[in-house]
Amino acid sequence: CFWPRWIMPNLLQEIGKFVPTTWVIEGATKAIYGASVTGVSLEIGVLILFAVVFFLLGSWKRVDIAA
Repeated sequence: CFWPRWIMPNLLQEIGKFVPTTWVIEGATKAIYGASVTGVSLEIGVLILFAVVFFLLGSWKRVDIAA
């Protein structure tokens, strides 16, 4: 979020694809430049997927993990 992705090495750019803020910034950039909701649907879908995964990880109890 603090600097453009293109100045980072390729390895860090690939790792950045697994961070939700990357998808928020890409979606916001598209929306600022006039993309419709359907144009930002990929970013919205990835963010929903992140939310589902984090919700499932957060809903586990210690008993479920230790068993």
